[in-house]
Formats: sequence, structure tokens, C-alpha cells
Amino acid sequence: MKTESKLYSLAEIVKEGPDWHFNIPIYQRLYVWGEDQVRTLLDDLVNAYVRQEDLFFLGGTLLVEKKGGNGRHFDLIDGQQRFTTLWLICHAWGEALKPFLAVTTDRFTEPRLRFAIRPEVNRFLEALAFGERGQPAPDEEATKRMRIALDLMKSVFEKRPLPAGVTDLAAHLAGMTEFLFGKVKFVITTVPH
Repeated sequence: MKTESKLYSLAEIVKEGPDWHFNIPIYQRLYVWGEDQVRTLLDDLVNAYVRQEDLFFLGGTLLVEKKGGNGRHFDLIDGQQRFTTLWLICHAWGEALKPFLAVTTDRFTEPRLRFAIRPEVNRFLEALAFGERGQPAPDEEATKRMRIALDLMKSVFEKRPLPAGVTDLAAHLAGMTEFLFGKVKFVITTVPH
């Protein structure tokens, strides 16, 4: 396998790689983004949407493809904090983003994102992806920063005034989700094992 780099949006991942699975390997840290990092990303995303930008570049993600299993499986080597944040935003911001949350194969449905050897985090992701069908979300230290980030994501439009001329919060959020799904892009670089 050779090294490949390609620019992807979430919509393109869902379309081109509907069965792509992303794993955070055991040597990667837990989700550690704090309120400032999450708030900065949210503000940047909302501002880019309001300016009607054609592209919001989020940076790069480095992957190693793993053999076996159904679909394609990748270890996230670099960019996992941004990638995890995008996954969380997809849960927080609405129905239009749900296709990115989970992967469905012939035999099962599971979250698109998993953390190796972190069962408490995986239970949390399952509960977010599947609601009542998932196990109850644990209130554990390992998911504390994710829960804080989700609260910020869900309340971003309560704490920030709507742009001039915008009166319909639901329409604004729907537009934001479309922007996030189709125009927020990052480079995925796949390298040999």
C-alpha cells in the first residue's frame, strides 16, 4: 500500500466510505480538548458559515489502514482530537449529521468511532449514536471532557447572538449542519502499516 492523501468532507466519507470505521489506538490519549479549544472551533465554524465560505479547512488526519473485519478499518494516528470533536458535533447538531455517527454492515450497526481498550468511552459513544438502543452513557472521568464539549456544542446558539437578519434559529441550525456536512473538509492521509 502506498501513501495517499485526499481532501474529504463528512458527506464524502459517508458516500465513499459508508463502512469506514475509525479506531483510536491504545497509545493515543483520551479526548482532552478543553472548553477554549471547543469554543474556538465552534466560533470558527459558525463564522465561516455566516460568511458563506465554500470551504472550511480543518487540517489533516493521519490514518493507518488495518486488515480484516467488515468494511475498512483505520487507526487514527494524528488528528484524533479534531476528528472526535467533529463526531461529537454530529451528535449535538442534529438529524442531518446522523449518517456520520454509525456504520451499518450486513450484520450489525456500530459507532463509526471507537477507542481501543476504552470500554467506558465506547459505551458513551454507543449511547450517543443509538440513544435508547445504546447502553446508558456512563458518567465517568474518561468521558468528562466529551460531556463538557457536548454541552458547549448544544448551547452554542443560546450563548451567541444570531447573525444580523437571521430570525429563525431552527433554519440557521439546519444551514449550519449542511455546511458542516458538506463544506468542512480535512485531508485524510493513509499510510502503510
